[in-house]
Amino acid sequence: MKKGVIMEISSKFVTVLTDEGEFLRTNKLLEQQYDIGQEIIFPPFREGKRSYSFLLKISRIEKWKLALVSTIATLLVIISVLPFYTPNKVFAYMSIDINPSIELSINNKLEVLSVTALNTEGERIIENLPDWKKQDIAFVTNSIIDESKKYGYLNEGSNLLITTVKIHQESTTKDIEKKLEEKIVIISETLVKDTIHVTSVKSDENTRKKAEEQGISTGKYLIEEAENRDKEHKEGEDAKTSSNHLKNESIIKLENQRDDLEKKEAKDKKDKRDHENKKDKKDKRDHENKKDKKDKRDHENKKDKKDKRDHENKKDKKDKRDHENKKDKKDKRDHENKKDKKDKRDHENKKDKKDKRDHENIKNKKDKRDHENKKDKKDKRDHENIKNKKDKRDHENKKDKKDKRDHENIKDKKDKRDHENIKDKKDKRDHENKKDKKDKKDHENIKVKSDHDNKKNKDDHKELEEHIFYY
Repeated sequence: MKKGVIMEISSKFVTVLTDEGEFLRTNKLLEQQYDIGQEIIFPPFREGKRSYSFLLKISRIEKWKLALVSTIATLLVIISVLPFYTPNKVFAYMSIDINPSIELSINNKLEVLSVTALNTEGERIIENLPDWKKQDIAFVTNSIIDESKKYGYLNEGSNLLITTVKIHQESTTKDIEKKLEEKIVIISETLVKDTIHVTSVKSDENTRKKAEEQGISTGKYLIEEAENRDKEHKEGEDAKTSSNHLKNESIIKLENQRDDLEKKEAKDKKDKRDHENKKDKKDKRDHENKKDKKDKRDHENKKDKKDKRDHENKKDKKDKRDHENKKDKKDKRDHENKKDKKDKRDHENKKDKKDKRDHENIKNKKDKRDHENKKDKKDKRDHENIKNKKDKRDHENKKDKKDKRDHENIKDKKDKRDHENIKDKKDKRDHENKKDKKDKKDHENIKVKSDHDNKKNKDDHKELEEHIFYY
């Protein structure tokens, strides 16, 4: 599935410009609507297993050229749409003549674009008008009438002349012109209650230009022109009669138009009701058909988006899985290489020639076996490592036990020897102490005896001296 913008639509195929800059062709679906510039997701047109890319690749065209083409296309669309969207363009002019003379310019939505006073009374009315810009013509006209009543320009029995000048004469403006006439009739009906006579007259652009040159309204120009015609045909008649005659004819015409309009409105209401019923049924049927087509198209678009998303997700997952598998294989291979190098180095350093020969035989057998035996080899290697570790641990445990036992024997012998030595030393010290005490005691006894003998000898000698002295 690809994504692109529709550039051309034929009876069977749609030409699409893709994001990659290719013009591709795809089959048209009967239930789907296609528009130039619409962005779609589509399967490229294929015959068998071959896909055709026709015209040329936009990648050969510089990016600035593509941007220029897009800009020109956008400008063409804007230029083609602008004539249908002119809310500020004047559709018609409407002059209101009471004593104040005021001219309004309106657009095709019957909204007021400008308000112009044609005399001093008109200026006074405009100064007191509420916000009129882009307001409905009926609202602004009623505001002017209300202000005229307020200042006493419009009373019971007064006359009001409304003159309309349509600028564009296309057939498409008939509906707008009809709406304008209906609004004037509505304004007239509201003033009939106050016995105000409303006269409605249509004119053309040339007449308005002539009136503009004289600085008066189109309505006043028409009255003056009628007066001049009456003067030519009926000399001596009062110009006012001519003016009143024009007004009376306009009033009669307006009343006849009002009666015809009421009959026409009744008929139009019935026709409109029938037309609306038919239109509602048709619109409902068309709406249901459009809704069904839209739902179907949305469902297909959702399905296409979902399929594309699923396909992209699958592709991303596959790419991610492949990348992870490659990375895992590479990491595993690097890890195995590092481990093999380390094991080989450790094995060569720690083991003798026999272990080296056994290891080389195991490695040669491992190299001969394919990918299917990798797991078995790994298990075997792990088992051997566990066994070696266990043997080594058992050996170390035995050695530790033996060392511990020897150490305990040595310690016991040493403790026994030390105990005996201590005992011997103690016995010797006790014997020496006893001997010393005995010797000391004997020495003291000897000394006491000696002192006693000396004292006795001394006493005997003294007694002898005394005896000799006596003699």
